[in-house]
Amino acid sequence: ATSWKIYNILRTADFLGRRLAMTAECVMFIIGVIIQITATHQWAQFAVGRLISGFGIGALSAAVPMVSDITLSE
Repeated sequence: ATSWKIYNILRTADFLGRRLAMTAECVMFIIGVIIQITATHQWAQFAVGRLISGFGIGALSAAVPMVSDITLSE
């Protein structure tokens, strides 16, 4: 069940469009970084921030090559 949720998160470019999906994934990464920055002495908060920003970077690493391939071929 968890792997299916992760798969749907990484498929954002299919239903949002590539440009809007990359914007949403950047926002997800920024939220994760903000959570990490605000973690003063709490390891769990830092780990959750790393998880969220990791999802953002993972989704971006799937979306950016698609966009660059399309724009270079035009």
